[in-house]
Amino acid sequence: MSLLLKVACPGCGFTVDSAALGAELLCARCGRDFRAAADGENGSRVLSVTPDELDHVPYSQRCIEVPVNSVSPLIQADAGLLQDKLLREAPLKENSKWVGKVRLLKKLGHGGMSAVYRGYDESLALDVAVKIFPFPMGERDEKWFERFRQEARISARIDHPNVVRTLRVDEEGDLIYLVMDLIEGQTARQLVDAKGPLTAPLALQIVLDATRGLQAAHEHGVVHRDIKPENILIANDGRVLLSDLGLARAVSRSGGGAGSPLTRVGLLMGTPEYMSPEQWEIGADAGPLSDIWSMGATLWMLLAHSPPYHEQNMGALAQQIRDSVIPDIGTVRPGLPANLVYILKRCLAKNPQERFGSASALINALNDALIHPDGEVTEAMRAGAVTPILGCVPAGAENSPIQTPAAAIASPRPALSNVQIHPRPALKPRMVLAAGVMLLLAIGGAWVWVGSRGASVVPLLDLRYPPSVRPGGEAELLAVLNGIPDPKNYGLFWLTGDRTFIGSSVRVPLEHDTEFTLIVREKSTAREVLKRTVKVNVELQVHGADNDFYQIESGSALKLDGSVIGGAAGQMLDMRWSDAQDPEKTLSSTLQLEVPKSDIEIPGRHVYVLQSKRKEDANWSAAAESKITVEITRRIPPEFTAKMQEGTQARESAARANHGEDVTVQWRQALVAFERAAEIFPDDQAKTQAEACRERLDMEEKYLALLHEARRLKKTAEKVSDSDGMPALAAWSEVLRPCSAALALFDSPEARGEAAAVEAKVAELKLKLGSAEQERVTFESMVAKARHSTREAKKYVSFAVALPHWEQSLSGFMELSKRFPKRADEFLLEMREAQESRDKAYLYEVFGVVESDKPADVIPKQNHLAALPAPTQPGNSAEKPVTPIAAPPKTVALPAPVPPASKTTVKGPDSK
Repeated sequence: MSLLLKVACPGCGFTVDSAALGAELLCARCGRDFRAAADGENGSRVLSVTPDELDHVPYSQRCIEVPVNSVSPLIQADAGLLQDKLLREAPLKENSKWVGKVRLLKKLGHGGMSAVYRGYDESLALDVAVKIFPFPMGERDEKWFERFRQEARISARIDHPNVVRTLRVDEEGDLIYLVMDLIEGQTARQLVDAKGPLTAPLALQIVLDATRGLQAAHEHGVVHRDIKPENILIANDGRVLLSDLGLARAVSRSGGGAGSPLTRVGLLMGTPEYMSPEQWEIGADAGPLSDIWSMGATLWMLLAHSPPYHEQNMGALAQQIRDSVIPDIGTVRPGLPANLVYILKRCLAKNPQERFGSASALINALNDALIHPDGEVTEAMRAGAVTPILGCVPAGAENSPIQTPAAAIASPRPALSNVQIHPRPALKPRMVLAAGVMLLLAIGGAWVWVGSRGASVVPLLDLRYPPSVRPGGEAELLAVLNGIPDPKNYGLFWLTGDRTFIGSSVRVPLEHDTEFTLIVREKSTAREVLKRTVKVNVELQVHGADNDFYQIESGSALKLDGSVIGGAAGQMLDMRWSDAQDPEKTLSSTLQLEVPKSDIEIPGRHVYVLQSKRKEDANWSAAAESKITVEITRRIPPEFTAKMQEGTQARESAARANHGEDVTVQWRQALVAFERAAEIFPDDQAKTQAEACRERLDMEEKYLALLHEARRLKKTAEKVSDSDGMPALAAWSEVLRPCSAALALFDSPEARGEAAAVEAKVAELKLKLGSAEQERVTFESMVAKARHSTREAKKYVSFAVALPHWEQSLSGFMELSKRFPKRADEFLLEMREAQESRDKAYLYEVFGVVESDKPADVIPKQNHLAALPAPTQPGNSAEKPVTPIAAPPKTVALPAPVPPASKTTVKGPDSK
């Protein structure tokens, strides 16, 4: 199922919610054709994608714009990288860690000394894998770094479908990093861990493809030294690739660490379980046959889920690998074909000369094993070149007459007919006939020469030399005379140009392709016996310019000056500049390139390629090349820069000042400057700054409006008297609302002062209202109690029964008059009524008289009212007497006789 994205038309911005990645689309609004991808002339803008699908979108097809929905931003890096200890010194920008021009996105894995990250290379516009090493012992060593760079560059020259390509090696602070092709997939170790031991055909195919990559490395003079399942990658599309070529030797020069798979300098290099017997020899320089042993151990692990030798103790493991008998794989994986068991035994032989003599011989054996699943051991397997291939003499073979460095590995195809190289390629019939004629002539000439010289014998020449070296590298040429009793009687002379080297072994540093003529002379007669010519090529290296990435404004001129080292001297090289989008069109045939004006005028990105090849090469497919990325940006007018500076200065002045009218004016000036800059030159930075100034200006204006509103409401609240209670509290509470809102916008001293003053006033009013409320409750409670006594007194007709209630009512009202004198008018009439009723009840109760408007007998002259006792609360003799209120003089008379039938007759105490 294809990945579905949300994309936008590059012309009108019309969105398509679900489009397959890379699909050709037709815009429903403007009719434009475009692709659902962010790269290319007709590419669209990828707007959004779900987080689960994000890893499947190449970084080059993502955009920097903010998504229109809230699904997930397209540019994001794993937040865990910010805490990665290895990356603590790496620069941080755009919320991501960077090394050089590579943005690190995600950690893929780590080993003893390094870690591998997924990244996006801005200069190459490519998703890449980045392998990062720290400097040895945490210290910078220029010589070590230069050696590391040279080793990595050697590996980078290997261009093979079964090899992970190294794109660049560089440094960042205390880190060295390699930029490599990103391979989506898993390692052979992960595959076995997930599925268990593999089937024989699958294991053979994986090792076969990995060995093809190893053969390419050996042909370039690179010995891997650390082959293991973890360094064999299986891509999602089925490809098998060999990684970390030559890095074991490069990293080992740092000294490694105690827990590192790579041990001390000059001692051991590799992962212990997959190290050949000779790699355990101190100071040994492992050759290609060590890689054959490690490849056999890797095949064993794919079949058995464990290496052939595994011990925790390093000493015991070394003894097993060097001295013990090869284990029987049938004990852990029975039923394997006989030819597969034979391949394992040949690869794991203790003696390097008993192994397959080259990677090509191992490839032939693996192919035959796949073709013959019945287990037949073919002659091709048995003929796997027991004698090591040229240049692959094992480091432990001290008795060998020739010691060839690992870097001088000869090609399987011989350069001369008498060079002894195994295995020999198949000869065509015409070549066989020519070789036979030359052999007969040589034998005849030798017979005549022997007849004329008597005992002299024509020596056989064994000539060895590297087919190619890197620029500045040394070519080691070896010549051995065989078939003669005393080789010391002959002198060997190497001639090249105006230089002559004497001896059977010479080392010559080379900068260009060089031909060497070897002359063998008899010392006693100085007669020339043999003469051979060989050629050593120097690999071409191309450098497009000082930098691999340039960024210029549209309309600016740019000249790229390339350089070429290696190859043939003089005018024997062809070179050309071309555009990566149109590689067949030559822009320049020299090392200099004036970037075309048509490219400079239009903003965009262009990738220019400088290629170089030897004139004898027919096409450019194998030419050395270097890519230079040039990004053309829009030209920035001076007016735009001036307005941006003006806006920046105004914004910085406003940010440093306090809040107020002057600050608002400065923010308005900054906004006007940024808006003008965006009109002059439609730049995202100017728009972003203008939007930020607009938001800040709105906040400042809102802040000032809130303060003005607070001051207006404060003047209104001050006009309300505090004695009004709730109205005053409501007025000041209204002032507090804009003060709090202004303080929420900006925590300024001005806003804090206003808010604090209003809060204090509101708290004071609340306290006063609380006391008033308490007094009101007390007043109402006492009034209610006195009135209740009045109502109780009025229920009784008998003065004797009503008298205590009237006394209690009068006492309550008199207490109210003392405690609340200002509110006496509210209960004065009720108090007078209580006093009068109390006096009447008392007079009747004591003297048996009542008030009457009719004439009656006059009471004796003494003032009986003055003699009346003060009213007391029933049952409370300790209460203070209540001073009676002076009443107007009334006529006191004895009660008149009342008719018996009348219900209103009042009897005296002695009446019957």
